[in-house]
Amino acid sequence: MVIYVESEDYNVTTIPILEEIDKVERALNPMRNDDGEDSVIYVLSISTVIKEVNSSAGRVVKSFFSGVAEAIGSDELSDQVNDTIDANQDILGNYAIPDQQERVDQILQEMPPNALAKLVRDVGRDADGDGIKEAELAGYWNRAVIIIGISDDLGNTTISQLIEDTQNKINAIPEIDENGVSSWERINLTMTLTGPVPITNAVTEKSFEMFWDVFPYGILFVALGLFLFHCDLLQTGRIRFVQGVKVVIIAGLPTLCSVWITMGIIGFTNYEVTMTVIIVGPIILALGVSYGLHITNRYAESKGTPQEKMAEAMNSTGKAVLLSALTTIIGFISLTFTPMKPIQTVGWSLAGGIVVVYIMT
Repeated sequence: MVIYVESEDYNVTTIPILEEIDKVERALNPMRNDDGEDSVIYVLSISTVIKEVNSSAGRVVKSFFSGVAEAIGSDELSDQVNDTIDANQDILGNYAIPDQQERVDQILQEMPPNALAKLVRDVGRDADGDGIKEAELAGYWNRAVIIIGISDDLGNTTISQLIEDTQNKINAIPEIDENGVSSWERINLTMTLTGPVPITNAVTEKSFEMFWDVFPYGILFVALGLFLFHCDLLQTGRIRFVQGVKVVIIAGLPTLCSVWITMGIIGFTNYEVTMTVIIVGPIILALGVSYGLHITNRYAESKGTPQEKMAEAMNSTGKAVLLSALTTIIGFISLTFTPMKPIQTVGWSLAGGIVVVYIMT
């Protein structure tokens, strides 16, 4: 994940801005050496680099005397040196933002330009926020990034929960005064959580919201099509309402149930859900209706008692529908062999959905 830092009025490398970035880092990764047990492996920003460089002198001295103490077999010497260094952190430096801006500027001047450009940038000024830059360069670094390394093993925490928790921690950092104005607003500072993980999660959630808005229209149009083609209106000009409704129920209801069952199975198994899963519903709806129509039409064309007509429909069209379902499942299963996780999810979902829709039909 990435936190995009925007400072319209001040350089992001001024001490007040660096201290705010430092607060975010410490809130997101309070235990820097826990190997990602809190789901965050590392946090990297211009603040991190400055703190590392500022504490390098003390760490070098500690490491040197630790080696000397080990060589002469005197742990007491190492402890004494460490205590002395800790007591003189103001002189040697510690893992914190320096108190003096001159020290910060010195560290920045010693950094390679290509490395510095990956953490801070001057992107110009857009004073009125209309999207049109009044100046191509602001004359100071007004953008920065905080890069967050996420552990592969999140345990019972979902991506959505991790993103929400991260955003809540960011929102809790600025102090609010009695007028309801935050400390970040007073200095025109904003920090936005972004990056591949939050963007993918946001797009997935938005896709599902739009799916539930659009899918009912698909159900309505499918039901309307089934009714029009089977109520004899187009064939004879007269409406056989009951017959049309029967076809809608027989061919459409099992398919609709199959869509809900498939979505329920995906959620119940906690399988990774991506934005591509929204195509599962329409595809299952289309294929399931066709399976139901084949059997229904064959049943209507057969003669005899209802039991005989159903037996004939299943013996003839039922075998064709089974073969069609099997070949469709094989085709969708092939998607699971791709290295891309979203495509694998679609393959398993569609293959399982076809099995469900065949059983329901």
